[in-house]
Amino acid sequence: ECDWSSGRVLFRSGYTAAKAVLDVLGQTGKKDRELVRQTLAGYEQKDGALGTWNFDKNGDTTMTTMSGNVVEGGKFKFSTLLAAKP
Repeated sequence: ECDWSSGRVLFRSGYTAAKAVLDVLGQTGKKDRELVRQTLAGYEQKDGALGTWNFDKNGDTTMTTMSGNVVEGGKFKFSTLLAAKP
């Protein structure tokens, strides 16, 4: 059960996004927005907090499964896994 007000629901996504940016900044070693953007477009994270993923040619993540939650008593509760159809 997740308490939305605590922010814990977003922790993994926020951590994953921050790690991706920090990894890319470490790779580029420069404060160059376009270089960082291009490098991030080719970024792949293996065995991260959300599993293995990268960006596709449209800039979307390759993650195809997410948690489906319902609200009960003002709190989010896991319901099911939702998967994108190819």
